[in-house]
Amino acid sequence: MTWTIISIILISFLKILVTCLPTGLVEWLIKKFETHSKLNVENITLTIDGKQLEGEDKIKVIKDFNEAIFLKKHYIYPGTEEAFLNPEDSETPIVIDTKTGKKMLGYF
Repeated sequence: MTWTIISIILISFLKILVTCLPTGLVEWLIKKFETHSKLNVENITLTIDGKQLEGEDKIKVIKDFNEAIFLKKHYIYPGTEEAFLNPEDSETPIVIDTKTGKKMLGYF
């Protein structure tokens, strides 16, 4: 009988703990499963069609990028790298160069 009461108390405590997680833990879990990392305006170089973007336009593009939920996934097969990197019928290229830790990353 005591094991039943103890197990009910433990399960109830676990249920309360899981449904009321602290904000820091929730943010950590969300960050673990993000589609892409958030960018900081000060740490990036934004280039559109070979021209460097600054000011309000740069802030707007970065804000839109940070709020995006899904990114298209393009598979690159051996031998098709050139067609992917230099497509003939593409839109204006947007290049974002950023430094994360010690690594330089480029988003196209």
